[in-house]
Amino acid sequence: MQIMDTLIEWFGGNIYKNTVATVALLITVTPLIWLVVRKIIIKDNVKKIGIAFKETVAGLSSPNLEVRMSSAILLRRFLYKKSEYGVGGTPFADDTVSVIVAVLKTLQTSDFQKVLSDTLRFAQAKYLINGDFQRANLTKAFLGSKNDEKKGMIIDMTKADFFQANLSGTLLKNAVLNEAQFYEASLLGTKFNKAKLRNANFNSAVLQSVDFTGADLTGASFDNAKLRGVDFSGALLNGVSGINSVGENLIDGPSCIKQLQYSNTDSNKVFISRLGVLDARQRMFVNNVKDIVEQSNSTWVELNRDMYDASNVLSSLSNKIDSCSAMIVFGFKSMHIIDGIFRYSTEDSRTVRDEFLATPWNHLEVGMAVMKRIPVLLIIDDGVNDGAFHNNINDELLVKLPISSCLDTKKNNVSTWLESVVNL
Repeated sequence: MQIMDTLIEWFGGNIYKNTVATVALLITVTPLIWLVVRKIIIKDNVKKIGIAFKETVAGLSSPNLEVRMSSAILLRRFLYKKSEYGVGGTPFADDTVSVIVAVLKTLQTSDFQKVLSDTLRFAQAKYLINGDFQRANLTKAFLGSKNDEKKGMIIDMTKADFFQANLSGTLLKNAVLNEAQFYEASLLGTKFNKAKLRNANFNSAVLQSVDFTGADLTGASFDNAKLRGVDFSGALLNGVSGINSVGENLIDGPSCIKQLQYSNTDSNKVFISRLGVLDARQRMFVNNVKDIVEQSNSTWVELNRDMYDASNVLSSLSNKIDSCSAMIVFGFKSMHIIDGIFRYSTEDSRTVRDEFLATPWNHLEVGMAVMKRIPVLLIIDDGVNDGAFHNNINDELLVKLPISSCLDTKKNNVSTWLESVVNL
């Protein structure tokens, strides 16, 4: 009866007025109801996406290479708005970039490292601008655009910090890098053609075979930098500074960079560091690598064994290394410790059993190369994990390859490394 009375009262009144009021109420309430429902749906989806994100990140540390590679590729979905993980405006995009960069700070150059680096180009600019890429290994990463007309494909890393980062062979064509910091970065074979680098800072960086053709370098600083074989053709160089910088074989370089007129450095010489006596297997690897060096239009240099007994061996070694633009070091097994004590009579003392050490000359020569800011490729034998070859040693000038893959043309091997560090 109450419902009937209400209907009679409603129809008995002003139907037009009541209809308008009802419609107005629906117009007001419906969006609010939808917002509540949408919030509930998004919250539930974000929870599910969060679980998927944790599982994907966990896969990056899997002992299985296929799992690591697939996880690196899957991370891209957390950067796509239209993917199943982009519901609610890519809620884990910022975390995705942070995880990628954190992992890249610990990785050696590899296929996995490159796939992970390439993922950054799918991130929106707001997650890359002012980004912290300090000491990240971005070797061979594709972070540019092949076509500058496709504005949506251009990566924006304005004011990003690449302090001591490894950008060897990295493609940053057309990238926006205004005010980016490349302090002490390793830039070997890096492609900056047509990039925007206004007021970028290359202080104390190593630049070798870098391509700046058509780039905007207005106000950029190359103070204390070392440049070799850098191409500035067509670049905008207004206001560029180069205090205490040194350049060799520059193409259309700025006048502020001091060009060496007489240098004993040959950009096509590669120093070979190895054991004085080799077994058949070791000799095969060394000879194959020497062939690769020669095929890259370079020449290899080494100090003969009889020279290591000379009175001026360190000076001779230093001069030899100084004449080269790159170094390849073979970390072969030199000493076998069957039973010994590490750091005898100290608090770090420990028992050493069945371990292998490389020749100490390897470490000495690597140290000389790094002091001279010369890029070094470490080819490491199985079971060698001391000195410069230790897993915890990372440096922007060092690239490590296991001896098992150094000749594999499908990987980042000797030939691909040479392409990025030697003027061909």
